[in-house]
Amino acid sequence: MNNKIFVNIASYRDPLLPYTINSVLSKAKHPENITFGICWQYGEEEVKTLPFKDANIKIIKVPAKHSKGACWARSLAFELHTDEQFFWLIDSHLSVIQDWDEKLITQYYQTQDPKALLSCAVSQWNPPSTNFDWQGSTEKRAVTRATQFSGSILLQMYEVRDNIDAPELNSFLTACNLFGPSQWITDVPYDPDMFFLGEEISLAARSFTHGYNHYATNQNMAYHKHDRGYRKVYSDDHYRVVGKLSEISGKRLESLLMKTNEIPLGMYGLGNIRSLEQYEKYAGINFKDRFVSEQAKTGRPNLEYL
Repeated sequence: MNNKIFVNIASYRDPLLPYTINSVLSKAKHPENITFGICWQYGEEEVKTLPFKDANIKIIKVPAKHSKGACWARSLAFELHTDEQFFWLIDSHLSVIQDWDEKLITQYYQTQDPKALLSCAVSQWNPPSTNFDWQGSTEKRAVTRATQFSGSILLQMYEVRDNIDAPELNSFLTACNLFGPSQWITDVPYDPDMFFLGEEISLAARSFTHGYNHYATNQNMAYHKHDRGYRKVYSDDHYRVVGKLSEISGKRLESLLMKTNEIPLGMYGLGNIRSLEQYEKYAGINFKDRFVSEQAKTGRPNLEYL
C-alpha cells in the first residue's frame, strides 16, 4: 500500500486550472504522493504551456476544438494512471481544504470497506469574483440527493448537513469530488460517450452493481467556482454538436438503466455483483417508472438492500 493518489482533472479552457493544481499540492499533507493526470483542452488564443515542470504532473494536451466533452476528457486522463493506490476525480476550478489527502485516506479506512467511494458536493458558496482566496463553511457539508426525473435523466441536488465523525453511506455520488481505490478505474471505466447529464447517475448505478459502496464524506473537502462567466465552456464552442452528443449519451443511459433499447455498452455496462433492481431499492428510485421516493430525496439508502 503506497498511499499515492492519482488526481484526475479534465480542464476545458479554464484559467483556474493552475490555481487548482497549486491548491491541491500546497494543501496536501504529503505532496510527494500526489500525481496529476490532466486532460488540458486549450483554446487557440490561450497559453500553450502550463507553469509546471514536475514529473508527477502528467498532461494530455488537446486543442479545445478537438474535444469530445467532459466524460471523454476524464476517460483520457485516467489513461495516465500508473501505480497509485487511490484516485481523486475533481474539477479544474477548486480550492481544496488543508490536508485533504490525509483526511480522505483516513475516511476511506474508517469505512473498513475496500470498495468504498467517498463523494460529497463541494461547497455551494460561490467565491467573490475578485478574490481567489475562497471561503466557505467549515462546519457544513453538502450531501448528494435525488430530486426528480427530466426525461431519462435523474436530476440531483444537495442537502446541507453538519459535519460528522466518519463517512456515512449514501445512495448517489458527484463527479466533481470522487475518491476511492484505483481498482475502480479498471472495474468501472469512464464511458467517453456519456456526455454530461446522466454522467453521475450512470456512474452510481454501474459502481454499485460492481460491488462499490457510496459514502458521503464527513466534511466539506473543497470550494467550487460555480459561476461559469469567467471562462468558455464546451457548449460555447461546440453548440452545433451538443444536441447530437446529448442524444447519443441519452440513448446509452436509457439502454443502461431503463432497458428501452439494446445499445451494446460492453465494458461501460452494469456489473454482475449486484443487480440494477437492487440499486433501485437501495436508493429508492425506479428508472422505468421515473419514480423518486421521499427517501431518495434525502440521499439516505435503504440498508436492507446493501
